[in-house]
Amino acid sequence: MKTLMVYYSNIPVVTELCESAQRRGSVDVVRICDKYEKSGLLNAAATVCKAYQGKAVRVESLNVDFSAYDCVIVAVPMLAGQVHPAVNGFLHKTSLRGMEVYGLTLNSGKQSAKANDVLRKRIRLAGGHCRSVVSVSVKDLKNAERDILAETRLGGELSLNPA
Repeated sequence: MKTLMVYYSNIPVVTELCESAQRRGSVDVVRICDKYEKSGLLNAAATVCKAYQGKAVRVESLNVDFSAYDCVIVAVPMLAGQVHPAVNGFLHKTSLRGMEVYGLTLNSGKQSAKANDVLRKRIRLAGGHCRSVVSVSVKDLKNAERDILAETRLGGELSLNPA
């Protein structure tokens, strides 16, 4: 099964997870990038507002032939318990029609079932068949001795967060 991981993150441990998976050869990895460079407190506040409203920001086009993959994993950092606007932008402009898609939500320690449901819905709106959404805290990701990518493809809900 040929797998593509599409991710957006400003968190080094998440970037390392994705890049190490690519180095091991288990998946191909593509990073979602904002189309315009932004910084500052006002931009951060606007990004959080967009996340709460379910809006998107413009992202760079990905030069990927999705038809060459059997499966896509969308790795999403949670922003105030919501899907990041850059990932919304990716899902708005990308057709995942007929593809098997898994979600991987990365949070600060508080699992958000609502955000998982929103991601599942947005994957379906992009045409993908969402098999499952896995929620992992960044703290657990740093300490994980498990193969998060393999567990993402197991199906069903999984959380590495403590109860």
